[in-house]
Amino acid sequence: MKILFCNIAWMKWYKGYRNNDIPVNGGSYVKQTRQGEENDNFWPVVNASPTIEWDDGTVVSLPQGDICMGFVETGHTNGKSRQLCIEKIQDCAGYKNAPYVEDVLVIFCATRVGDKHPVVVGWYNHAMVLRNYVEYGMEDGSVLWKNIICKAEDAVLLPVNERKWRVPRATKEKYGFGRSNIWYADYSQSEKVKPWVEDIYDKIIKYDGKNILYEENVCAGE
Repeated sequence: MKILFCNIAWMKWYKGYRNNDIPVNGGSYVKQTRQGEENDNFWPVVNASPTIEWDDGTVVSLPQGDICMGFVETGHTNGKSRQLCIEKIQDCAGYKNAPYVEDVLVIFCATRVGDKHPVVVGWYNHAMVLRNYVEYGMEDGSVLWKNIICKAEDAVLLPVNERKWRVPRATKEKYGFGRSNIWYADYSQSEKVKPWVEDIYDKIIKYDGKNILYEENVCAGE
């Protein structure tokens, strides 16, 4: 099972920064700037670029049509962004030298104000997970830094009242998110990991509730 858990800032809509949806609990950068690269993780865009290319010449084909482009902070070493170690994802040991892996279930988690545990806020199914960030140029000239991509039809953003599935933290449960924003759900971390992951996977596959991916709060006062 290729599955990846990503801890991001808490928002309601994840469709860009605006007065009524400001990211919180996203680390020091989000706290200082009230912004974060993940603030549009669930904002579908029409992809007009058939490929993306890294500085080393690696070319990756992208899905066409509506896509979602996600960001998770990988941290920095000596001012340089760390890689997302895709070979640590379950069943991906053979991707140690690969620039990306496909068909991953990426589960985004965040902590609402007042809570101590992150909860599942949404997911990308059949996602492409990139080892390094890619610069994606928008038509308006802006540039997005992203490392997870999927077709919009494979993305689900849960309404706030459906964000009930708590995700463990290693400091409390001895498994789950540690200091990193990325949890590879390594089964060797604890005997509790495998059954917990299988339970969350089952909940996601069976979820038939509301998906607010294409909804947006346009009332600035709310």
